[in-house]
Amino acid sequence: MKIKEIRKYSGLTQDAFSKKYNIPKRTLEGWESGKRNPPEYVLMLLERVVQEDSEGEKNNMKKYEIMKNSAEFNWKHRKEITTGCTMDDVEPEKIAEFKKLEEAEEELKKYKTEISESGGMFSVTEYMIRENEYDEDGEWISGGDVWDFSKMEIGVVDRETLELIGTATSYEEAEKMKMDYDGVAGADIVFRIY
Repeated sequence: MKIKEIRKYSGLTQDAFSKKYNIPKRTLEGWESGKRNPPEYVLMLLERVVQEDSEGEKNNMKKYEIMKNSAEFNWKHRKEITTGCTMDDVEPEKIAEFKKLEEAEEELKKYKTEISESGGMFSVTEYMIRENEYDEDGEWISGGDVWDFSKMEIGVVDRETLELIGTATSYEEAEKMKMDYDGVAGADIVFRIY
């Protein structure tokens, strides 16, 4: 098998494959693109190890789950609103599950982090990919690793024209952008960007 076929067989992305098998990502990219060739013994070892890993995991089932997490922040803690701020949600909701990370990553692109504010309280809902492993009876074995989060976009607009000045990926960044804006009317932070 070629290196790309071995990786595809594993069901892992280049990043995940390089981390799992301790191969620098640039090296793996070079091998897959044909710019460089891995030594034959490396191919043989990787093929054997990946097959053994796959056989060992047949009885257990790895799932990549899209989870919906929520958290609330008061005005004093608003600067904690950033990617991953909902991780402490004790009752996350499972939205979907996939056997392959790539499928979960595609699904996650459909979701955006939602933020709303009312009376000085901020509600944040974000989505993430969580990897878990289950046995043949569906009982959880291990996992909880988080692969990625939904995109967080906080807008800063001109207070008078409502023209978008920019987007931030955290509340603290949005506040800084708002303070640095030198428009006559000033700026406001908005959570829905159209």
